[in-house]
Amino acid sequence: MLREEEIKQCEPPEGFGLDTEGTNPKFDAQVHLQLEKPTRRVILQDLGYSDDHCEKLSTTFAQTNCFRVLSTKGMEALAAEIDRIEDYACESARIPRVLRGGTFRSRFISDLCKSPDLTAFVSVIAGTELIPHPMEIMNGHINLAPQDKTRTVHTCMSEQSRHHQQPTSDQCMSDRFEENRLRDNIFGS
Repeated sequence: MLREEEIKQCEPPEGFGLDTEGTNPKFDAQVHLQLEKPTRRVILQDLGYSDDHCEKLSTTFAQTNCFRVLSTKGMEALAAEIDRIEDYACESARIPRVLRGGTFRSRFISDLCKSPDLTAFVSVIAGTELIPHPMEIMNGHINLAPQDKTRTVHTCMSEQSRHHQQPTSDQCMSDRFEENRLRDNIFGS
């Protein structure tokens, strides 16, 4: 298992400041997690894969039903952090409203994503050791409901095709970063 000291804490890029005043919730696994195992676990053989094929894999895990991860206090703290950084949400080619880089903007979200307790828990479910994604931007990816409820994934993709735009999934993040950098240069940090 990955030890806590092996999990690299990245400093956010310029413009992606974490809560440095300490006013936002601090993640505490004992308070914020309520890890409850799923009641159903499906393996690849259940989906028709052969034992011969599966014996070459590190795990035969396929899927589970929904399971609890956060306590009530954890859900409240996460909701508060999402509300605090929601203005950074943007549109991607596939998702009407997405919040990328949450781990750069919220120490709570960062610490949740890198929680050794959570990592160990999902590793047991998956049947193999898992680690937080080494690319920081991939941790804490949050899809939000569109503000305009008539917009769906389909309409977003249709609009992108109609305008012949094929933005990368990180384009909205870099656009927002540039917006913040320009705002900070104009108004001061």
